[in-house]
Amino acid sequence: MTTVVKDRQGLVLLLVLSAVALFMALVIPFTADQFTDLELAANFKDSLQCQYLGNGGVEAAVSILSEDNRAYDADDEDWAKFSEALLLSSSYLDGMRMTGEISDECAKLNINALVRLQGGQWVADPFRIEQFKKLFTVLEIEISETELRDLCDALVDWLDGDDEITGTGGAESEYYQSLEQPYQAKNRPMDTPEEILLVKGMHENKQWFYGTFNEDGSVDVKGIKDYITCGPLDMKVNLNTASPEVLQCLSKDIDASMAESFIDCRPIKTDNDMETCKAGFNTIADYEQLRRMTDIKSSRFSVTVTGGMPSGSALNVRAILDVNKKPQIVYYRMY
Repeated sequence: MTTVVKDRQGLVLLLVLSAVALFMALVIPFTADQFTDLELAANFKDSLQCQYLGNGGVEAAVSILSEDNRAYDADDEDWAKFSEALLLSSSYLDGMRMTGEISDECAKLNINALVRLQGGQWVADPFRIEQFKKLFTVLEIEISETELRDLCDALVDWLDGDDEITGTGGAESEYYQSLEQPYQAKNRPMDTPEEILLVKGMHENKQWFYGTFNEDGSVDVKGIKDYITCGPLDMKVNLNTASPEVLQCLSKDIDASMAESFIDCRPIKTDNDMETCKAGFNTIADYEQLRRMTDIKSSRFSVTVTGGMPSGSALNVRAILDVNKKPQIVYYRMY
């Protein structure tokens, strides 16, 4: 009788242990799923808050530019101190942060303007093309004359509205369709400078765009990405904000010393200031043409804002604002 009781007790124990094991097999995955769901929910919450921070930064930029003095645009104005305003705002955000800046897109060369409409047809603009070519010279980018000429031909074909190949280096959709990952030639203005990486020549030589770097991460040779923009064909270069490199590119006759002398005279707030600062510039052969494509105020700005959370989550927002009338977002990207 004792043996039977013991056997029954052992069987019960075995059944209990089996039940516990089965229960644990069910509970552990459920608990893991719950922790995963909680983590995903927290990440989503942080991502959403980062998005709100980025959007808030862009709205702050719109507000600042709405109150901007439209007589001139220079680095002494509130929009140029936007990064400081964001840092101050972050001090009230309990661990959250916003960083970013407002940049003047009119301080750069507009590559969309390499072509223009003439008599109802798209043609290359020789003056703008020479400016683009000089940028490579000023930055000391290693590129042959043939490569640079072919790149300009391909750029014209990418921007113009026809399927006619330009020069010896041009390329239309037939060329791009033959690539391993085929696509069409755009045949209209670019929306962002990065689109130039799709163009024949630049597509194979991305270092011309990004630059080259030393082993320690320092810049060896600058690329063109910080000196070009994409805007309306009539967008003018702002002489108040253009870098020494861009100022040199405006004319074949402008050298580094002339550009630095002009920068020392900034900000240019009135026509009288311009008359004083342009000394030397009005001696260049193409001064009148240069005057038509430059200004002392800007029509387009870019805003870049990063929203960050204490957890380490971060999200970037980039917007392009047209300010001809009131600030209007013409390009928006989150990444």
